Amino acid sequence: MAERVRFTEAWALPPEVRPLFPVPACVLFAERSTLPEVLPGQVTFYEGDLPRRDARPEEAQASLLISYG
Repeated sequence: MAERVRFTEAWALPPEVRPLFPVPACVLFAERSTLPEVLPGQVTFYEGDLPRRDARPEEAQASLLISYG
């Protein structure tokens, strides 16, 4: 029997978010569920330049513009 998941969050990262990926990327967060598979109603979009590749969450939050759609 296949597992069912419920998507809880979605992030979109364009290639301009440096120095992460040179291509558009996205992240979907999910948890096991008995509910139908439904994508989140909102996506978090990130733009900007990180101070370093493995920036801590506090550094990333201070460096990136975050919007929702």
